[in-house]
Amino acid sequence: MDKTINLVILEAYTRDVGRVARIDHKSMEALCASPGDILEITGKKRSVARCLPLYPTDEGKQTIRIDVIGRNNTGVTIGDNLTVRKIKTVAAEKITIVPLDSIPSLDERYLADALNGMPVTKNDNVMIPYFGGRLAFQITAITPDTDVIVNQKTLFTITKKSPGYVMFPVVSICHENVHNSDTLKRLKIDIEQYENDISEKQEEIKNISRKMLQENHKVSDIKKFINSNMSESVLLIQEKLLDAYRKYVLELELEARKK
Repeated sequence: MDKTINLVILEAYTRDVGRVARIDHKSMEALCASPGDILEITGKKRSVARCLPLYPTDEGKQTIRIDVIGRNNTGVTIGDNLTVRKIKTVAAEKITIVPLDSIPSLDERYLADALNGMPVTKNDNVMIPYFGGRLAFQITAITPDTDVIVNQKTLFTITKKSPGYVMFPVVSICHENVHNSDTLKRLKIDIEQYENDISEKQEEIKNISRKMLQENHKVSDIKKFINSNMSESVLLIQEKLLDAYRKYVLELELEARKK
């Protein structure tokens, strides 16, 4: 029988965004796991994540650090318990996903590149970077029907079928009676402003790029312009947006505990 342990959830480190579960070395030994192995993490729901070690200051505290997406996928909050065990995965052949919001026209081959090396399972929500922002999807079907690792040969299909449940985006998480918090109101305003700023900047970059194309600028110059502006402007706003997302969710969880 596979070994399992119970660990208390803490917020992910700032540097960790994605399907990462950090546990200490003692927990790894108990699970016969090593950094890079895939873990099943189960709360109210089940998900998967790649095992990485906690920082030395967190050793011996029986904790696990996962980000808000991992907490949404397992239906838990900070302070709850997760059951953890090491599992085996196979390469994903086909994955069907449904967007959780409106999305631009997207080459489905891009998804395999964006999620390359990521462990996923059916009903999980995933985010991919796109033009300085993020697109959110829910996985509705996987071939083979088990826990898988995405690779560049994985074939993605985007459908319009509504998912069974939606746990993302995080700003739509609802806790009745807590939205009167001044902090939540301020953070929501910040989030909306950052999203508008990103949209406006993306449109500005797109228009300038089109103009450069019409003026017969070299493709290499256009790519250089896009990459430069993406890194210097859009990504800076995106960092602020993600930080506001994290603070918003943490505040929601704190308010919910007070009830």
